[in-house]
Amino acid sequence: MAFKLDYKKDILENSPRVKELPFDSDRKLMTTVNKVDGKYIAYTKGGVDELLEKCIAYETEEGIKEDLNIYKKEIYAKNEEMASSALRVLACAYKILDKEPTDEEMKTIENNLIFVRNVWNDRSTKTRSKNRSRKM
Repeated sequence: MAFKLDYKKDILENSPRVKELPFDSDRKLMTTVNKVDGKYIAYTKGGVDELLEKCIAYETEEGIKEDLNIYKKEIYAKNEEMASSALRVLACAYKILDKEPTDEEMKTIENNLIFVRNVWNDRSTKTRSKNRSRKM
């Protein structure tokens, strides 16, 4: 997805993936753990409903907010608006880790996340369009 969003290749080179939970149709989520500037960060993307169940906060330009239940209404409203316009919507979240997670810790890594944004692409045409992202 990073290349589809026009990120520069060096971003991926400077934040190597060290662990991954591949997409699973039951979870409807995918998570990678990347090493970024000496820290480990878990990045999760997936279905809006499924991801929001795993989040405890959300990030805005003003910082991290914890009144997620109030903000969920806005997220769901935006999701419905985008989906009704034939847009395929995924949600994105993250959490900063103290250390590289063990295989055992990876089993529960998709919890206590911070919601960041929804990402969508146009599914109204037969060819894939360029992905778009929007910070909620």
